[in-house]
Parts: sequence; structure tokens; C-alpha cells
Amino acid sequence: MTQGALDGLKVLDFSWVIAGPLTTRYLADYGATVIRLESSSRPDVERTSPPFKDNIPGINRSAYFVIYNTNKLSMTLNLKHPEGKKIAIDLIKWADVIVENFTPGVMASFGFDYESLKKIKPDTIMVSLSSYGQDGPYANLPGLGFHTSSLAGFPHFTGWPDRSSQRIGAYCDVLTPYYSVAAILAAIRRRRQTGQGCFIDLSLYETGISFIETALMDFQLNGNPGGRRGNRDADAVPHAAYRCQGDERWLAIAVFNETEWHAFCKASGHTAWAKDARFSSFAARKKNEEALDKLITEWTLQRTAEELFTLLNKAGVKSGIVQNSRDVLLDPQMQHRNLFWLQDHPEVGKHHVQGECAIMSQTPAEQRMPSPCMGEHTEQICREILHLPEDKFIELLSDGVFE
Repeated sequence: MTQGALDGLKVLDFSWVIAGPLTTRYLADYGATVIRLESSSRPDVERTSPPFKDNIPGINRSAYFVIYNTNKLSMTLNLKHPEGKKIAIDLIKWADVIVENFTPGVMASFGFDYESLKKIKPDTIMVSLSSYGQDGPYANLPGLGFHTSSLAGFPHFTGWPDRSSQRIGAYCDVLTPYYSVAAILAAIRRRRQTGQGCFIDLSLYETGISFIETALMDFQLNGNPGGRRGNRDADAVPHAAYRCQGDERWLAIAVFNETEWHAFCKASGHTAWAKDARFSSFAARKKNEEALDKLITEWTLQRTAEELFTLLNKAGVKSGIVQNSRDVLLDPQMQHRNLFWLQDHPEVGKHHVQGECAIMSQTPAEQRMPSPCMGEHTEQICREILHLPEDKFIELLSDGVFE
């Protein structure tokens, strides 16, 4: 096992529900020591959300939790108990970075808002991820990733123009961690230079908006509110997913210029399309896009998606198989790059989780342990990090501190 890029970084993770846990997972995968504080009386929504191993619900069997919590230590702690709060304070003193993603005000109710943390550890770096940020008229509204994704406009641009808006899921939840990790690394660098900590306030809503900036500018400059356009693209034709031979097999094809168009016609064996007045120019193809899509579908239905993918890419035409979960796991490119880590979990058993996309030559992300069972490392943390005497640990355990 190599040294991780973030070896020595200590992270205390109060978070739950994707955005926070995914932030700390990135840190853990690159070597940081992450302690995940949990509560058995109010478990993370991730732990209680399907799919479960063998479709049997269980606090340690959820795919969501397994995916977002690799390489972390789990400690259960009752923050309502005075002794539990003391333990938390000791962990705050230990940590370099504190991460939470509750509704604004929750950490303050524990006595762990940033101003309070600074009194405990002046150079602490605290990261708060919330739906709308720590201030403003929406700040205290409850929300999750799919709410903020809707506010950020994604459903307005997703789907077909003659159909209703599509719920795209917790998109902002998986976008925001990239911003939070970058901010954490910047804060660590600044602390090394100045000795000062900082507070990082991240809004899932604002993160989402940053991904539709072109559409916002189009509205500002041209008054165009945009909208759903299915597989259509203003700069490409043909541009769609075409049904292929087999059950629910599809191939996405995108042609952006005349060179690619002629290459596509030649590779498909339909050179006559290039001479057809309906398709002889980009403007003509756009005008007759539905007719062209119909002809292409008649051709793609005669071949498998895999055959067509090989044929078109060899010809220099952009294409990609619309893959299902099985296809992705078995994809030869992903297997070559070792994207998926094989884990052996005490309850879930052997399974794959996605590794990290950034491959660092000297300090790569590595799998050190699977996601933890609830409170799996409570005793280990008390002994090895907090150095609690055995009799004290047993006393606190008996008093319900570690629940």
C-alpha cells in the first residue's frame, strides 16, 4: 500500500445523505483519516435507503451507504449525553477538518457552530454544505439534492419538448463534493501559510446553477429561456440514440461537420444519403432530421450496438453504446483502468464500488477498507485516538454514551 496524498489529514465527519459523505470519501480514498460520527437512534438516511443486499433491509446493507463511505471509521456517539459531547470536543481538538451538511442551525444546537469550534480549536477548518447556504431567505428551508436540482433548472432542460419535466435525482448532491474538496485543500494550504483556519459555506443550489451558465447567458443576451429538446443538438445532426438489434440496445451517434457526415455515410454503406438533397448540407439535415433519424434507425436495427460502435469509431464517427449497469461493470476500458474496487463487506459480502477518477502517479487513491458497519470502530477510536482507559470506556458504554 502506497502513501496517500492526504496521509496525516484528520477529518471529523458529522455529515449524512450523499453530499457530505461523498466529500469525506474523496478525502479518505486519498489517505485522510476520516471518523464518521453516527447515531444509532437516528441513522443516516443512506443506511435506510434501498437497494439492499438480497433486498433484505438492514442498517449495514444499503448500497448507498456502502458506496459513499469507503475507507472511513464509524463511531456511534450520543451528542445529547453530556459525556458524549465531551467526547465530541476531544475529537474536534484532534481533527484538522470538520464536515457537516445539516440544515443551518443544527450544529449550533449541539454547540458546534464555527464560532464555538474556534474557541475549542482556533485553527479549525469547518465545512458546511446545505441546500441553500447559511444565510438568505431560503437558508432554513429543508431540502435535498433533487429539490435543489429542480431549483437550479435541470428538469427544465431534461427530457422531451412534448413531455413533462423529468426528475433527475440528487444531481447537486454529487456535484457539490468536487467544489467542497477543492475548497478544503485551499483552506489547508492557507492554514499552512498563515496558521489560520476558516469556515467554508457551500450551497448545493448554487453548485447546480454553475452547470447551466451557458443557458443563463443565452437568456440574458437573447431572451431565450431554453427548454427540453430530447436528443436534439443545435450543432450536430444526426444526434440521437438509435435502437439496435437486441432487447433495449441503443447506440448514441453524433455528427458535427461535413467530414464526419461523409465518413458516416461511407461507414454505414449509404453513400447515397450524402447526395440526397434532403441531407446534402447541415441546414438541410436539420430541416429533415426526423426523416434522417428514421433511415438511420432502419439501418441500426440490423446490427448490434457493439458492431456499430466498432465500425463507426474506426471511421472517425463519434458514437457510444447506451450501457446498462452490467455493461458498465464489464466495460473493457473501465476494467483496464481499474475503476471499480472489489470490496468484501461483513454483511454485504463481495461487491464493487467505483474508485477515484483522478489517477495520481505517486500517491494514487487506494482501497484500505470497505464502508463501516454502524459504530464498528467506536472502541478502536476511543483506545487509539482518544486514549481512553478501558474502565472509562466501559463506564461510558454502560451509560449509553456510544449510541
